[in-house]
This record gives sequence, C-alpha cells and structure tokens, in this order.
Amino acid sequence: MNSNGVQISSQCVYSVNLNEFVEFQTSDQTTSCLKEFGSPILVVGDSHAQDLHNALALNLPDRFIVGIYRGELTHAQFMME
Repeated sequence: MNSNGVQISSQCVYSVNLNEFVEFQTSDQTTSCLKEFGSPILVVGDSHAQDLHNALALNLPDRFIVGIYRGELTHAQFMME
C-alpha cells in the first residue's frame, strides 16, 4: 500500500505519506468518508504500522481508516514532523 500518492484499498480506507496528509485532509474523499463513517481510525508509523493498517482494513470494512507513513522521510525527520 506504500506509494507516492494516495491509494484507495477499499471504500474509505486510505494510505498516504506524511507529505500528502495536509492536502488529503481537505479532499472530497475525506469529506465524504467523514459524513458516512465519522472520525477515522488513524494509524501512523512505519512498515509495522502498515501491517496494522492492513489488518484493520480487512477486519473493519465499514470504517474510515487512514494510514500515514513516513514515505521518503528518515525516521528522525518523521518523528520531528
């Protein structure tokens, strides 16, 4: 699910890198999912967090789930952001 852009793995389950998150927050997709499901489950981190995100997406298909990953940032840069 890791990419340079937003990926939709199913309805209202998204994976974004940290640099794209600000734009994603105000997107039509986010607005639509907030109206339908309320606040998202937010998963932030590295590849371990991606595994958790995938498990949640498979087991909670009727929820708004957003994973935010470090992308090209180093661990230190990600922690500072």
